[in-house]
Amino acid sequence: MGPRIVYRAAKKEDAATLADKMRLSDIRELVAVHGEELDIKELLERSIKEAHHAAVAENTKRELLAIFGVSVCNKEANIASPWMLCAEKADEFSRELVRDGRRFVDEWRREFKGLINFVDARNTTSIRWLMRIGFKIHEPIKYGKMGLPFHPFTL
Repeated sequence: MGPRIVYRAAKKEDAATLADKMRLSDIRELVAVHGEELDIKELLERSIKEAHHAAVAENTKRELLAIFGVSVCNKEANIASPWMLCAEKADEFSRELVRDGRRFVDEWRREFKGLINFVDARNTTSIRWLMRIGFKIHEPIKYGKMGLPFHPFTL
């Protein structure tokens, strides 16, 4: 049996597709960071455009599972922020997303001195996934427009 996930470069049009299918935990996390006036499609378009690397994971039926990437957050220190937003259907492919996530993170580690971002403390699915691909999850701090607990995660 061949791979159940196909990867390709993310395109602006992918933003609208994921915005309509995004899992609730990721929507809640984005609202906590950016506020309730957030336009998810616009945020995804900007994230794709500004990312150092941005890709899409699709199943073999070409259904979008996730958009992910890495964005430089400190050019002088060569530090980047990995990010990933998923459709509800992504949970059916957790084994492959862990395996392939490790591969992408290994590539980014060779390119950057460090990786850092924040994950909503309520988003237990993402926290488990981040730990499984090798990130260290730190004690939560207040973060984002709503000041909710978020865990910094690093590698």
